[in-house]
This record gives sequence, C-alpha cells and structure tokens, in this order.
Amino acid sequence: LRYCFYTASPASGGTDSVRSYTFDLPSDLPGTDHAVFAWTWVNAAGNREFYMNCGDVAIEGSAGSYTGKEVTIANYGAGYPVIAEFNGDYDIGIEYYTTNTTNITVTGSGYTGSGGSGSSGSSGSSTSAAPQESTTEAEAPTSSAPAASATSSAAESSADAESSAAGGGKGLAECTSDNNGQYACASDGTSATFSVCDNGSWVQSSCSSGTVCKQDGTTIYCDWA
Repeated sequence: LRYCFYTASPASGGTDSVRSYTFDLPSDLPGTDHAVFAWTWVNAAGNREFYMNCGDVAIEGSAGSYTGKEVTIANYGAGYPVIAEFNGDYDIGIEYYTTNTTNITVTGSGYTGSGGSGSSGSSGSSTSAAPQESTTEAEAPTSSAPAASATSSAAESSADAESSAAGGGKGLAECTSDNNGQYACASDGTSATFSVCDNGSWVQSSCSSGTVCKQDGTTIYCDWA
C-alpha cells in the first residue's frame, strides 16, 4: 500500500496503474449496518499534510467487539509525528505505520440489512475502488416564498461567505500563520459545515450527507447526526 496508485516505487519502474485493492476483513469483526471505511495518506512533497477519505459501509455479521490497530496519524500538529517529504523514497516514514502498536476497540450491534452504501461479509474479501473526491451539487431553490424574503436570505448568505473568507466567520478566530491548518465546525454537532484556515483565509467545506461536524478541541471529525 505504500506506493498508493503505483505497482512499485516509480524509481524502480513502477507504473501508475493500481485502481483497486482487495483485502480480507478479520473473521471476528462485528456486524453493523453503519461503519466508517476510511483510508488515509500523507503527501509526498510540499507542506506536511494528512489526508483522509471515507465511506459509509455495512458489515454482515453478529454483534460483538473487535480490538485492532488504531489508524496512524501524522503531520497533524502537536503530539503527532512528522513524516518528511519523501519524493519517491517510500521508506521515509514507513516505520510509523509498521511499528504502530496502539490498539483501539470498536463495537457493532449486528447487521440487520438496512445499512450503508456497501457491505461485505466479515470472513470474505472486499474491494475498495480508488479514492474519489466527494462533491455536492447545490439544488435550485423550490421555495414559493416572497421574492423579498429570498433576496434577504441571499444577501445574508453572501455576507456570511464574505465574513468567512475574511477570517471572521461565525465565531472563527482570524486565520493567521499561527493557526494555519486549524479546522473548526460551523456549529458543533448540528451542522455538516466546517472551515479550515488556509494561508490567511477560512475555506469552507462540508461533511458527507447524513453526517455532522463535531469539534474536539482543535480537531474535528464527521459523525452521524
């Protein structure tokens, strides 16, 4: 997995042709209608950053618990390791993944058949498609409210956007070099919207449909509403 989309290190002739991975789930993984399937990576060059994509899946099986390795997090600020730019040397930082001994226990209430967008038996194998960027298209307004009200709402939304871009936002501190990379929920636990401080401006984004942004200190995560 260290080579991501490459069959091997590019320096050794690896080609950019891998678009899926097949793997076995632990046989004692508990079943559930909703589980977060997540994959993470760090960038090869540039500002040291940490990325994650995830999807809602169902796992067939009975209720129970499972203890396994906690996800490795790097380049995420104080308390986390920093993986240097590797620019083709895929051994740099790999030890943070191979020697991670921190465990986490998860539970599942059992599979009922009304779960996520995909499912797989706990004793079988699952194939994950290559990561795709998530996009949400805005729907055209269908409200029959008076034009004056619609104009007012649009003006308020525009003002909020301008305020956010300027670093003010709704309760957001000014975006500076001191808090560059910081994330903040628009409304903790009630809204899917969040912002990240990106070189002087708060950039707005959103959690996936059906989830909300939850704040944990200077860290955020998307969870079920």
